[in-house]
Amino acid sequence: IDGCPEPDNDLDGVLDPVDRCPTQRGPPENAGCPILDADGDGCLDKDDRCPTEWGPKENGCCPIKDTDKDGVPDNEDRCPNEPGPKENGGCPYKLIEITDKMIVLKEKVYFAFGKATIKKESHPLLNEVAQALKDHPTFTIRIEGHTDSVGKPASNRKLSQARADSVRKYLVSKGIAGSRLTAIGHGQDRPIDDNSTDAGRAINRRVEFHIVNR
Repeated sequence: IDGCPEPDNDLDGVLDPVDRCPTQRGPPENAGCPILDADGDGCLDKDDRCPTEWGPKENGCCPIKDTDKDGVPDNEDRCPNEPGPKENGGCPYKLIEITDKMIVLKEKVYFAFGKATIKKESHPLLNEVAQALKDHPTFTIRIEGHTDSVGKPASNRKLSQARADSVRKYLVSKGIAGSRLTAIGHGQDRPIDDNSTDAGRAINRRVEFHIVNR
């Protein structure tokens, strides 16, 4: 209008009268404003579903949540609402606990009276032990069988060995390599409670899983 050329102060090729950001360089397709990536995730704000939160492109540039705060992101977590170890797909072990030295059972392994036959009610427990061993493929385990003091020591040792062997066989049937498992029966030699009471004897009749090598 005044016969002078329109200014382009930021030298971006977009003249100031139509430049929404006349002091910042930007392409014409963005009205002369810079195309920003506010969260620095490599996704430009115009394409970013979460422009103020860092996130991978495969998730629309939004962060992947970890609802149960177990360190396993929801997209990899088989149990996104229950905290559990990464080795178990983010799901908790419900019948066992893994410590530095043992796989601790939260319930007993039950056998037929006076025999080494595992009762079906203990299959879920042993299945979880098998899963834990699959989740920790470097673990080697010593399966120990123990009895109370009722009966002859030699017979108790034989029974505890048979029961430890039976548990080992069960785990092998679930896909655990036999080379990772040893079985030993201690009989009545290693009580952890009082054999003079019914309750104590029940506690002493047990199977233990000791981690030999992690």
